[in-house]
Amino acid sequence: MKFPFDFSITLVFRLVFPGIVLATATLPFFLGFFGWVGLLGDGKITVTVLVPITAVIFGWLIVLCDAPIYMFLEGRAYLPAWILFLMQKCQARRLERIRSRYAKFTKEGKTRRASEVNAKKLDYPIDKKTGEFYAGMPTRLGNLLYAYETYTNTAYKLDSIFYWSRLWLALDKDLRGAIDETQAMADSAVYVCFACYASFAILVIYGLGGFVARSIHYSLFNLPYLPSPGLTLLLSLLPLVIGYGCYRVAIWAQRGYGELFKALFDMYRDKLTFVDGVTAIAVKLGGDPKEADKFTVTSRYLRWHKIRPPGHKNISPEKWAQSQPAAEALPVPQAGKPASLWSRLLYQLGRKRP
Repeated sequence: MKFPFDFSITLVFRLVFPGIVLATATLPFFLGFFGWVGLLGDGKITVTVLVPITAVIFGWLIVLCDAPIYMFLEGRAYLPAWILFLMQKCQARRLERIRSRYAKFTKEGKTRRASEVNAKKLDYPIDKKTGEFYAGMPTRLGNLLYAYETYTNTAYKLDSIFYWSRLWLALDKDLRGAIDETQAMADSAVYVCFACYASFAILVIYGLGGFVARSIHYSLFNLPYLPSPGLTLLLSLLPLVIGYGCYRVAIWAQRGYGELFKALFDMYRDKLTFVDGVTAIAVKLGGDPKEADKFTVTSRYLRWHKIRPPGHKNISPEKWAQSQPAAEALPVPQAGKPASLWSRLLYQLGRKRP
């Protein structure tokens, strides 16, 4: 669901903050390493040079890893299935608590509090068949993103993931800039959250490495710029707490961007003018001309190269053409010989066949 962005203040906003977090966490290791190889000191590598360079490198890597970072924090990948199952159960219970609190406040006549609680259900996707909210993802961030990404499919039968890049190209420059700034805020909170969790893992490795160094006396594990291993493990809780705080902030930022994302499709989906032309192509190749969901027809053809003939399932145009019976041979009048009335009649009827 990402779009191409230029090198601007928004890219710096995405890159600098998470990069500084990881640069700070890895600084003891790099100082120890460059000191060990004799490259640390005046006239060589210094902290004032090392921190900016590592911050830019780590920030650049985080921007490149946008999709895996979101997949991890949404609960879509990189965790065992049983953990994701338990997390999704927790989200389902949270949604039930929202429903019960809403019913309680409504019964007590506390309409304002009931409205505030009821609005929290918007962080979850809607089941198109029942019209009820449900927990479709294992995390709050995952449910929120899934809610506004499936909004267009529920409302207009339009795949927002497929059409977002195409709508983005149809928007004017000023509008794209405003959208990018809003998403940069949301992305930055997510990136910093991930960087804090990664820093927690790095500090834990520092602490465990310190205990190993004490037992085997291996100098490579000794980082003179770190406190004792026990204190290092205790300090690892700090980025963990900060990361959770950034995660909660990211929820608010993503909620604001999600409303803007939905509004864009509400107001500008008519800019997807290519849909009618592609739908006509799909119908010409054998697709159902009575199918009303032109957005579905277009995305099916362009993304999967499939059509849906009347009464059939999805099939490629080439396979559908091969599956049709060959046209029957028709009697054609021979040159120089007058054709019989019956032959000419069959020939004219054959030409009118669809």
